[in-house]
Amino acid sequence: MGRAEILCLETGLWWGTLREHSSVAPCLQILSQPGLEEVPHVHRTALTQAELANYLKEWTRPRNARLNVLYLAFHGQRAGLDFVWTSRRTPDLPLTELGRMLERKCEGKVVHLSTCLGFRDPDEIARFVRTTRCLAFSGYARSVDWTKSVALDLLYLSALGYFGVTRKGIEKARADLVRDAGGLVRQFGFQIHTAPPPPPRRRRLASARPGSTRARSRR
Repeated sequence: MGRAEILCLETGLWWGTLREHSSVAPCLQILSQPGLEEVPHVHRTALTQAELANYLKEWTRPRNARLNVLYLAFHGQRAGLDFVWTSRRTPDLPLTELGRMLERKCEGKVVHLSTCLGFRDPDEIARFVRTTRCLAFSGYARSVDWTKSVALDLLYLSALGYFGVTRKGIEKARADLVRDAGGLVRQFGFQIHTAPPPPPRRRRLASARPGSTRARSRR
């Protein structure tokens, strides 16, 4: 599960009309070109919560286990994500509901929430990590510029492709971003939250048999 492979789910109407539409798909095509660190991807658009739920259900099937990075490109706000831009304060999909959709289904995987304001609530972020059991959950705490945030997404996903989807690889990707794109990281409040490491496994002592060396008392 170390090599990065991406499932990108993206809103189909960034600006609310068919004629004015942006997409992160061309950036993913750059990553997936044969080269030093090719990062394969699958890209789909989701216009509704039902469509998103169907894709997430398919993503969590064992046959798609190699797609270990979930890249969600949507509008957003403090409490969740939106499928189109809106001035409402109630999100189309609350983060708690997204967590329930992925409950206990993200072990060893990275979820990247590429939306405005998605990481404003530390308690919600921690709850999402616990609920989904994801290896890492990343996103932005502030409003973002579309083009610049996509550029940062590209650098982040490329770093995961280079360093791998492991605890150590994610920490190296974080350091890489801070070094090479620290201005954007700070400007947009980019964060990576990792699950706590599993407790160390206790070594079982071999049972001492009567008469064995281990059973004899030492003085």
